[in-house]
Amino acid sequence: ERIRQRWEQSNFVKDVRSAEVVLWAERGEGNASMFWDMAGNTILEPHISEFEVGSYKLGHRHPYEAIIVTLNGRGFSLAGKNSLKNNEAVKIDWQAGSVVSPPFFWFHQHFNTGSTVARYLAITEGDFPKRLGIPLEVEQIEAGQEDPAIKRMFQEELQKARAQGRLRVTPDQRG
Repeated sequence: ERIRQRWEQSNFVKDVRSAEVVLWAERGEGNASMFWDMAGNTILEPHISEFEVGSYKLGHRHPYEAIIVTLNGRGFSLAGKNSLKNNEAVKIDWQAGSVVSPPFFWFHQHFNTGSTVARYLAITEGDFPKRLGIPLEVEQIEAGQEDPAIKRMFQEELQKARAQGRLRVTPDQRG
């Protein structure tokens, strides 16, 4: 049952690889997600997220940990304790079946350099820390505040993917 725009209440998800997602442009161009309130669980917050070929999710951090399982696609993530600037961020390459787990309150950002839409399943603690009195909020780095070096790095990774024959569509060709 749909309970909010990107939230369903369910005890079973038949196939996370094909489950419906709802556009979420605030997280970055070509992004969509679906969250589940499952079996009355009050701590864990599972959700799927996908993003188009040649796109990425905006950098962010949150006051809870996350375990992210890549369901399909290929790309990389950046993770940094205090920022995503090149000199501090760690680059993590991923593909279908990879697991990425950014530490508590670290900034992180995901980039699709593959030839298909990338989709992952994330299991987080949702707002549980807030209910314990931890006053931290999700912080997002908006596109206009992003370090320009990150976009250059992404463009370089897309060029490498094209040179290796893994990417045939440019971001400008997405429709």
